[in-house]
Amino acid sequence: MKITGNIITLNESRHIEACIASLSQVCDEIIVVDSESSDDTVERAQAMGARVVVQPYLGDGPQKNVASAYASNAWILSLDADERLDDAMVAQIRALQEDASVDAYAFTLPDAR
Repeated sequence: MKITGNIITLNESRHIEACIASLSQVCDEIIVVDSESSDDTVERAQAMGARVVVQPYLGDGPQKNVASAYASNAWILSLDADERLDDAMVAQIRALQEDASVDAYAFTLPDAR
C-alpha cells in the first residue's frame, strides 16, 4: 500500500522536519500545503524532500484536501505539523493490507484513564 503524507502549515519551522521524518517512515511521498509562511517552513520542507504547494489559507479541511490534487497515491495520511506517528502507529500502518471494502482508516489514542 503506497501512502501520500499530507501536512498543512503556517510558520511551522520548529515542527516541520520532525513531522516529515515521522511520516517518512510509512509514506512514499510527502506533500506540504503551506499557507504563505513568513518563516523558513517551505525551505525546510523542501530540503527534506517534501513537495510544497503554497497558497492562501482556505480553512483546515479544504486546505488538507488540496493535497489530493497533487498526490500520486490513493491513500493519504494527514497530520498537523506538531503531530508525530509513534512506534505503535508506524507498526500498525505497515501491517495494513489494502482492502477494497475499506474507504478510510482512523487512528485513535488509547484511553489515558
